[in-house]
Amino acid sequence: MIRVSFLPPDLARWEGVSAEALCLSFFSDERPLRGAAGLADWRLCGALSRCVIAERMRGDAGEVLLMPAGRRLPFPKVFLFGLGPGRNFSELRYRDAVRRTWDVVRGVGVRRFALAAPGRAREAIPARRALELLLGELSGERDVEVLVIEALAAQKEMAAVLRQARA
Repeated sequence: MIRVSFLPPDLARWEGVSAEALCLSFFSDERPLRGAAGLADWRLCGALSRCVIAERMRGDAGEVLLMPAGRRLPFPKVFLFGLGPGRNFSELRYRDAVRRTWDVVRGVGVRRFALAAPGRAREAIPARRALELLLGELSGERDVEVLVIEALAAQKEMAAVLRQARA
């Protein structure tokens, strides 16, 4: 069974959260990092930006970077996923990004993770639809908990999807 809860994009609210990983993504034409990736980068004193500047990660689709958070974030692992260019970001590319994220975190044994849904920092996919697609990609999985990082207004839209799924 998949359990979904919400986490606001607020570093103070991330403190005390118990999850094995933080999963972030960004577009190859996105500078500086936005949304949850920008917040995490701030807390990590620019470590994610330095990886991008040094071209260890450009944001190309399929790229993945794993780094330890140390004591700066409550997540032992931080994954950064490339989404490719932001133009023409579609539901198909969103589903591919979610599937790739899940394959990576599952591959390292993570079962409870925080996720900034791909493309949501730019609102490339509407909140409600983003959660519907996420649930569709993870359907059939067992003992998985996802903390979706979203603003309060989007959480309200997504909560309707969860209520409908539970009914």
